Amino acid sequence: MAEERSSGSKRSKQVVLDLGRRFEKRGGTLVGKILTGKKLNVPTVVSMIKKGWQLDEEVDVHDLDRNHLVFLFRFDNSDDYARILKGRPWSIQGHLLNLQIWEDFMVLKDVDFRYAPFWLQFHGLPLEAFDGSNAKILGDAVGETVMYEKPVVDGKLVRSFIRVRALLLLDAPLTTGFWVPRKDKDPVWVTVRYERLQNFCYRCGRIGHKSCGCKDVNASNGDVDDSDFGNWLSTPMVRTFEDILEVCKEKWEEAEFVGKKNQNFRFRRNLMPAEKDTQVGKKLLQEEYSPEEYSPEQSDLENWNDWNSRVYTQLPADTLESEGLWPWP
Repeated sequence: MAEERSSGSKRSKQVVLDLGRRFEKRGGTLVGKILTGKKLNVPTVVSMIKKGWQLDEEVDVHDLDRNHLVFLFRFDNSDDYARILKGRPWSIQGHLLNLQIWEDFMVLKDVDFRYAPFWLQFHGLPLEAFDGSNAKILGDAVGETVMYEKPVVDGKLVRSFIRVRALLLLDAPLTTGFWVPRKDKDPVWVTVRYERLQNFCYRCGRIGHKSCGCKDVNASNGDVDDSDFGNWLSTPMVRTFEDILEVCKEKWEEAEFVGKKNQNFRFRRNLMPAEKDTQVGKKLLQEEYSPEEYSPEQSDLENWNDWNSRVYTQLPADTLESEGLWPWP
């Protein structure tokens, strides 16, 4: 008996289990952890997540670790699963919900919540820098580049900035920018903007807490005027042009969904009162339409350019192209 106990204490004994049981695959499974030092009401959190995601079908939410706000999400619909996966980062009550893929035979300790994917924007670059290889270099200077939008398509700039998808180490301070040397000119400062960035510290620049809860003794005193970090680092998410995405990380989990579009596209923005009375607005208020059915006329609105600027990120890429609105001039 003493020998058996000794052997057990060294964790040398193995017990072979029948792992042939399978849960129904359905649409896909994600695991998420909310990064916050606050105590949140779990039922309220689950309700807000379901409401905020606006799913077409149901998602089952399982509480894996209430103390650390870790949840398992099992989707009925694969399109819902793909949209939520590609739409990361998500937040709940201003706190990052770090979502990762849940694979077969996983246990919770297998999940690496240290990293999260963000879309980054690099502003202030010279035109000569708008190149795919430079996009990867820029992303790697901030985190690990997983994919990027091609900066130039058919000789035309897609955007006025370079946009990169990168994995960020959440324990590390955010990168605010860096100097880029130029031939026969002074170096230029390139600023970094983080799409959907919330709840980060203006003192130490880390995600997951505010300045008032910062425990970094080496951080700044929190004076916004003197701090390297501030709300200017965050920017709203823009629509991803999936037709021009370049994946550069092997087996990147979002890659298999790139370019796949739903048969129907859900318009997910509240319209202005004046827009609701237009032919276009009435069509969009039906929430679902196929690109083939959507053919707006300029006469529908007094200012088509203003309308375009506000709905641009909500329209399917093929509709944008047919209307001459893509690539972005």
